[in-house]
Amino acid sequence: MIEQRSDFDDEMTITSINDSICWYYILIDDYLTALHYCQKLLLIYKRFKSNNKQHYIEGYVKTCGRLGLILYKLDDYIESFTYCIKSINTYNDCLKSLYIVLNTAIADVYAILADIYFKFNEISLAYNCYLEALKLFHRNTDPDSLSHKGIKRVHKLLKQLKHMN
Repeated sequence: MIEQRSDFDDEMTITSINDSICWYYILIDDYLTALHYCQKLLLIYKRFKSNNKQHYIEGYVKTCGRLGLILYKLDDYIESFTYCIKSINTYNDCLKSLYIVLNTAIADVYAILADIYFKFNEISLAYNCYLEALKLFHRNTDPDSLSHKGIKRVHKLLKQLKHMN
């Protein structure tokens, strides 16, 4: 029996491939190439976001967060900030109410926002974002998660901020 693939299956495959390629380029610090693949992902997710399908909304939240990271690494702090806010707002508007947990992804976004605030000498806003990131990192119970690295990083940054005041 031949199994028929749906448009949804094809889109899932395309998003999965682009997501993996984007993440690979982030890992090797090739942010311009990662940006290209992340922008392709964003176009797919934007197109389907209005369908309100959980997968696409989750993907949109994660992709906006990744764009925030990539743009931060490329020293485009204003655009990075914009995508971080889009990620958090979409999470708060759509996903939080569905009890979908993207704690590590959103925690990373808060940490990026904190870094941006810190660069612009907005110490109290940076501190609050680091605290929010820490709270979200602690909610992740997956032992294989990168959140443990995030917790250590945020603790270190919070100590630095306390010594500055």
